[in-house]
Amino acid sequence: MPAEQRARIRFLYEKYRGKNGIERYIDDFESHVYFPRELQLIFMNAGFEIENIYGEYTRRQLRSVSRQMIMVGRKPTGS
Repeated sequence: MPAEQRARIRFLYEKYRGKNGIERYIDDFESHVYFPRELQLIFMNAGFEIENIYGEYTRRQLRSVSRQMIMVGRKPTGS
């Protein structure tokens, strides 16, 4: 349900065991999905100043279609 802000991901792994064949297993992963404003409030309430927000590891601007959200913050001096 989108209102829960949850991401559910299923990873499928295969380990090659040489002559013993392949070992396969599944690992389910669930995490919270943050909205940009929500994450900004968390940073600020934790005492950080936000320096920049990126939408990719290449430091491109955050957009609605960005697959990552990288938020850079720092503690103000004297904190």
